[in-house]
Amino acid sequence: MLGLIMKRLGLILVIIWFSTNIFGQSNCVCIDYNDKQVKPDTVFHLGEKSLAICNGYFENGFVSEFSIKSCNNNSFEKFYDATLEYKYEVVKDTLYLQDHRFLWNFESQRFEKPIWAIEKFWVENKEFKYDRIVVYQADRTLEIDNDFLSEWESEIKDDWSDNPKLISWTFQLSLTDQEIYEKYFKYFRDTFQIGGANAEYYNELNSMYNEIIKN
Repeated sequence: MLGLIMKRLGLILVIIWFSTNIFGQSNCVCIDYNDKQVKPDTVFHLGEKSLAICNGYFENGFVSEFSIKSCNNNSFEKFYDATLEYKYEVVKDTLYLQDHRFLWNFESQRFEKPIWAIEKFWVENKEFKYDRIVVYQADRTLEIDNDFLSEWESEIKDDWSDNPKLISWTFQLSLTDQEIYEKYFKYFRDTFQIGGANAEYYNELNSMYNEIIKN
């Protein structure tokens, strides 16, 4: 008899959970680029409220070119452009977005995507809260090769203006030495006519530098 009651209770709980989940998602609507209503990519239930990822582009475990919006109303919405790549997880009613950036790894000798910053969303006093913190730690063991930097200033420097590895290297040195930033990293912008993807990459790193300096 007790076993039958427990089975029925379990079934009731499953039905309640399923109904609540469907109800929460059915009230969460996204607007696509053609101003049409579409289903969200993912819904996150953060306590008494829900957030959704809308119109995201998913590839290799990352999401980009998306928006985060509150369900049931438009009280909260945040947009992310196509140049940014994120991973996400929910822990204890808090949504965490991991902002991964494209940087040269000196140990593996290749470009990788470490976590640059973490954003979090949570509910407090029935309102959404948001915070962002830079968590990337520059490698302070990197040696500042003065001979190499001096060579940069020699007659062959024009050949290096479109070298993303060099841009990333001087950027990471700049995080531990402002003089490097002023003398070398800024040198790209002030001296070279960088174009295309490398210009976008340089501008992104420069914004990242300004973000970490402010923090």
